[in-house]
Amino acid sequence: MRICAALLSMAVLVPAVGQSKGGGAKNTRDAVESIIQSQVVEFRPNISRDPFAQPSGEAPQNQGLFTIDEITIKGKIVMKDRPYAIILDSMQNARQIPVGFRFLDGEVTAITENAVIFDQWDTNSQGRSGKRTVTKYFKREEEKR
Repeated sequence: MRICAALLSMAVLVPAVGQSKGGGAKNTRDAVESIIQSQVVEFRPNISRDPFAQPSGEAPQNQGLFTIDEITIKGKIVMKDRPYAIILDSMQNARQIPVGFRFLDGEVTAITENAVIFDQWDTNSQGRSGKRTVTKYFKREEEKR
């Protein structure tokens, strides 16, 4: 914007220096029109998806975007007689996940007093035939030493 204002002021002053008063107004008008025409840009959106299908910043509530190996279990809470595990994902965001929450390579099957139990499968195989049980214990702050 400042560049455009500077160019307009230069366009006004340039014809006034060294020329007679008669032809300067027409040249100034042509210079201003030229600057305005060079600033016009046609808008063409490059959206390849429907922007109203799902907001891009939100993930589905019942599906995770991380693998089981990318999370840290911090603890558990119980709300309305339903246990939730408190996890930290690889982006250091804290989340509360219930039993049945799905990750890219598994799902939560149980939440006990000191651990969360997962069913994990191979993401490269077809189906979930290569399933194994993984137990991750809570990582409390005082246990890190």
